[in-house]
Amino acid sequence: MTESMKQAGRPTSEESLDYYRACLLTRPDASTLNEELDTAIVAASTMADRTTAGRLAAICAACLGRLGRTSQAHDIINRHADEHRRDSPVYRELAYIRAVVMMMENRVAEAIEVLENLLESASTSEADDLLRSRILNVLGGLYGDQGRVEDGMRILEENIVLRERLADPVALAVAYYNYGEAWKRLDDHETAYEYLRRAYVIERAYGQTLQAVSSAGSLAVIAAKRDDATEALRLADEGVDLAIGTGIDHQIVSALLFKAEVLSAVADSTAAERVLVDALERTEGKSLDDLRFHALADLAEHARRYGNIERARAALQQAHALATDDSNDYLHQRLALTEARLCADEGRTDDMWRIAEALLPRLAETQSVPAMLELIEMLSQSCLGSQDQAHHSVILSKAVTLTRDADERRTRRRLTAANIRFRSERRQHEVEVERLRNVELAEAMERLRSANESLRQLTTDQTDMMNLVAHDLRSPLSSIRELLRQSPDAISADDLQQATSIVDHTLSTVNTLLSAHRQAIATTELVNVTYLARQAVERQRAVAQRRHHVVRLNLDEQLWCNTDVSLVSSILDNLIGNALKHTQQSGFITVNAQHKNDMILVSVSDTGPGIPEAVRHRLFEAYSTMAKEHVADSLGLGLYLSKRLANRLGGTISYSTGPHGVGSTFTLTLPAHVEQHP
Repeated sequence: MTESMKQAGRPTSEESLDYYRACLLTRPDASTLNEELDTAIVAASTMADRTTAGRLAAICAACLGRLGRTSQAHDIINRHADEHRRDSPVYRELAYIRAVVMMMENRVAEAIEVLENLLESASTSEADDLLRSRILNVLGGLYGDQGRVEDGMRILEENIVLRERLADPVALAVAYYNYGEAWKRLDDHETAYEYLRRAYVIERAYGQTLQAVSSAGSLAVIAAKRDDATEALRLADEGVDLAIGTGIDHQIVSALLFKAEVLSAVADSTAAERVLVDALERTEGKSLDDLRFHALADLAEHARRYGNIERARAALQQAHALATDDSNDYLHQRLALTEARLCADEGRTDDMWRIAEALLPRLAETQSVPAMLELIEMLSQSCLGSQDQAHHSVILSKAVTLTRDADERRTRRRLTAANIRFRSERRQHEVEVERLRNVELAEAMERLRSANESLRQLTTDQTDMMNLVAHDLRSPLSSIRELLRQSPDAISADDLQQATSIVDHTLSTVNTLLSAHRQAIATTELVNVTYLARQAVERQRAVAQRRHHVVRLNLDEQLWCNTDVSLVSSILDNLIGNALKHTQQSGFITVNAQHKNDMILVSVSDTGPGIPEAVRHRLFEAYSTMAKEHVADSLGLGLYLSKRLANRLGGTISYSTGPHGVGSTFTLTLPAHVEQHP
């Protein structure tokens, strides 16, 4: 603990919590943990922020449980839990640690009840999802230990789904590891190896070295059982290298014990013994009694197997001296079985029978059928020539019955594993089917959306076409009307010729527009835009004369474009017609056409009043009329349709005004033909 933190008095920040968490949770053994724990407990009691204090108290209680100080752990949990509502995250965290401490006290049924209540009351918030995952991890293992294999596997599967949804790869690796270990207990080494491998890959990728050491060891042992010696040794060496990199004795010894187990499985007795001795030496003088016990038990069995009875007996005695925890029955079974083997090797048959009689029910309970069969074989051989045949026969008969029952339970367990695997595969199949169904549904929805969009566009085009035809008929009919208003004597042959030309052009335009609409595309050809501009001005000559306007042309002669003649003509008719209509009598209309930056620009300028700035944003909207006082019968479609037609031709229409907002200029921009016309 740094001096500044010791003198902090009343730490309140999240930084303080992070510091204590790092101090406590990274301590591998009791000696170093105790140095930090008392200070952290005091800090939790003095923190002004009671939420942070409760979270620190949960960490302290978990560490106290690891040290066997369970009464003190419960006191801290109770004291801090009373300060929080039962539905608060801090209270649930403390309740979870209470269940963990109960497990350490071997109060499994009570721990399960607490965890089940927590699971039932948890909400669907992200914070509770994190706690739910931790509960599922622990509860799945407890169900398995209680023989509720299917419930345990279901819980662990639920946790994997939850972690995949939360997209937390590090926590997902923990879920994979626990699920793999559960399959290993069910003797399904293939499935176990797959999930442990997934955990190991994630742990290595995200630098979770401490977890990776355990995963590498478990994978190595399974690989050895699968007779893949090369892979087993590679993984065992990787685990040792990772552990040494941490510098933590607890991790190093654990990795060495895994490696020794692998070496023993591949019949490298010399190397296995050397590794076990190294592991033992690393536990001397340190608070690593649990690992020292494992190392001694492994060494005793190894020495006995290779004929070193004296060394086996010494290691066994040291292991018995450390076996003060009666809750771990598996370790006691190992010691008892090794003791029975030693007695058989030394010819101490009475001691062997005594040990076997007490050991057989415990082996049957854990379904250790191979060990039971070995004991029966040993007892049968020693029974020959025995003076107590009747007693021995009873024991043998009982042993055979226990073995048969245990074998039946193990068979049922394997069937359960097969059912779980089938259910898991079916669930994965259903998930995949649902995914494919969703993909097909999404594709169908996209097709429907596209069809609806096409239908909407078609409807819009039809409406625009009707508006365009109606609009384009207004201008030429207006010109003809101006001619007809004159007296018969005033109508010249040229006027009649112009009227005929206007009618012909109008019919041609309407037919072309309707044809282009049916084809849903513009009909393009190479045309001279200057010529189209001159024709458009000529068609408006009657209106210009009646309003006494002066129309000036400033046109480049060679402006070639691949475009639709009818659509461009309609746009120009509209722009010139608007200029004539919205300019007071005796005004000036100027039509410019030029080539600029691979574009053709045709602009129509007038000396009218211009368009008010407040309404310019509506200039190209449908049914938007800017100057009703001048043109009472305007539909407000001309500019809207012209802009749509320009866009369809790959061009644009823009607006600008003259000095002081007087006058208007509309500019049609079209892509120029790349090669100039000869």
